[in-house]
Order: sequence, then C-alpha cells, then structure tokens
Amino acid sequence: MRRVEDLKLAPNERSSLFEAAEALKSDFPVARVLLFGSKVRGAGEPDSDYIPTVTFDVSEVSARVHQAREFIDLFRCLIKAG
Repeated sequence: MRRVEDLKLAPNERSSLFEAAEALKSDFPVARVLLFGSKVRGAGEPDSDYIPTVTFDVSEVSARVHQAREFIDLFRCLIKAG
C-alpha cells in the first residue's frame, strides 16, 4: 500500500485529495481513506479518476448511534407529554 505522499500527482490533485479527506474526517469518525484506480497504480489517463473507500471507527459510530437512539427516545417522550 502506498501513501498519497508517494503518488505522482499534480499539485491540485494532491491538495484536493487532502481537502476531501479532511472534510470527511471533520464530519465522520473516519479510520482510513483508501484510494483505488488506474491513477493510483500509475496507469491513469488524463480523464481517469480515483475510487475512494472509507473505513470508519466502529466504536465511534456505535457511540453516535446510541446517542441518536437516546435523542429519539427523549423526543418521543416529549411528544407524548405534549
């Protein structure tokens, strides 16, 4: 596996990939962002793109789901209390 820093990318591609990864990390519990595709393999054409795969921190996702369920339960109680 290669790191983005090791890929032969145009400066705008590199910064765009980092910006996208940071945006994901700011909103979601991202564990890793993996890239696939011909450009990653070094065989890309000018119109080739990247295929991202995102893995999440399962414990953080579970905690957020638990918080959401608690919120929903509280909301239902408030609605019933009217």
